[in-house]
Amino acid sequence: SFEISVGGEKVKTEPITFTVTAASTGPNAAPSRTGGQASPGNGAGAAASDSFLSLQFPPRDREHLYVGEMAPVRITAYFPARARVSLQSQPRPEGEGFTLHHLSEKPEQGFQVVDGREYRTVSWFAGISTVKAGQYPVRIALDATVMVPEKSASPRNRRPFSPFGGSLFDDPFFDDFFDNAFTRLVPREVTLTSDGDPLDIRSLPSEGRPEHFSGAVGEFSLGAYRLPADAQTGEPRKIRVTVEGRGNFDRMSAPVLEPAGSWKTYTPKTEFRPGDATSFSGAKTFEFSAVPQKGGKQDVQLSFNYFDPSAGTYRSLETPAIPLEIAGEDVVPLAGTGATLDGSASADASEDASPVPVELAPHRLTLGSGLPLLTAPALRPLLWTLATAFVGLIVLGFALRAAQRRRSDPHRLAARRSADREHGALSRADHAARDGNAAAFFAAARQALQTRFGTAWNRPAESITVAELRQRLPDNSAALALFLQADALAYAPDPAVIGFDAERWRALLQRALKEADGQRSADTRPEPALSA
Repeated sequence: SFEISVGGEKVKTEPITFTVTAASTGPNAAPSRTGGQASPGNGAGAAASDSFLSLQFPPRDREHLYVGEMAPVRITAYFPARARVSLQSQPRPEGEGFTLHHLSEKPEQGFQVVDGREYRTVSWFAGISTVKAGQYPVRIALDATVMVPEKSASPRNRRPFSPFGGSLFDDPFFDDFFDNAFTRLVPREVTLTSDGDPLDIRSLPSEGRPEHFSGAVGEFSLGAYRLPADAQTGEPRKIRVTVEGRGNFDRMSAPVLEPAGSWKTYTPKTEFRPGDATSFSGAKTFEFSAVPQKGGKQDVQLSFNYFDPSAGTYRSLETPAIPLEIAGEDVVPLAGTGATLDGSASADASEDASPVPVELAPHRLTLGSGLPLLTAPALRPLLWTLATAFVGLIVLGFALRAAQRRRSDPHRLAARRSADREHGALSRADHAARDGNAAAFFAAARQALQTRFGTAWNRPAESITVAELRQRLPDNSAALALFLQADALAYAPDPAVIGFDAERWRALLQRALKEADGQRSADTRPEPALSA
């Protein structure tokens, strides 16, 4: 344990027990090899058995999570220390029930010793949250290419031998030199997958849920805030408040201005300052406009409700009440116009309003004389030509600029990439159907549907899973049937097990694509804050 002094008082950490193995060559000690395995691809061989993936949660005093709660995690991939590694993907969630948030862009690299063997490590930090209650295995996958030495190449046998026995260069430097110079590296494709221990997800309790609870789960406090010192009915005032702490800031709504019935508030602008790599802690600032609807004395304050997962209960935060004298009467239709603050019209006001007389200026029957140079008949064709050329250049410049913006528009480029991915996936699915290859057909069909549904719902394609489709589509959906059959094929490699009927599944794929097209116009629900 460690002992430190805080304010003159000595405190100690809880002792941690670990095992030191013999012949350690790396800089750090690590626990025994647990938490993941490699799924070989294309004959991964030693690269698969020597590489694994670990998913680590920080220590906590409970074994369950709540729906909407975000937990920080560390994802670490272990590769042989002398292997050359090329990552082919970022860590991605496998299965249902949870999503990854704020995955670190640049992973940390290092070396660790596990069970007496040195590994090259690549680590990411992220947050995990759940979308529904139940028991779900938390499984992460990662694709990589590992360059491993070819077993048939024996570099030590190729070293020059001395006629007097032994190696000609009996020195570790020359040993490593010949190892690197004469060993041929062979690329092996591997997919690393964490163990996927089940995670207990519990629903938020309905008992005691506050009226204005918006889904914030964590431990929070109110920071700096700003309330108006004076107000006039019908005139907007700026409100600013900061919420600090640890939890799911993505699902957090702005604190409520009380008394809520006396104020009309508008959508806030937000600013988030993360406190760690996973954005699990930090401070979120809300700034919004509020218009008082009633005059007189009011005790104005801000209130915020959240669920504390450690205590398993809802909590409420409030700023001190500030007495405020609001000038003016209650908001009523504006006199003479029949318009109210919200833009509605009053029929009584329109009847009482009298028309305002309008006087027009008299016509001028004669034109004044212009400049002699501009009105000379000989110069008029030249002036018209210059003016036309000038206007043409302006129009051409606008057209070129619009074309340049259109070509470099990120949304247009993203849409084009999505269309290319979808076209390629559909082409592969068509070829696989003609060849009777069920595995290739379902893999390509799912990728095509993920791309099209992701475009329709403005979501990353890889986040479209069976869980997402079940929430948005009916049970008889063709897309849902394709996804379920693709999952079933993962556990039944023999196509005969599922009775692959190419024509039937191709027709079902066309129906699923039409379902995705219908979602582009029919799905008008707000996007959920959590995304896979």
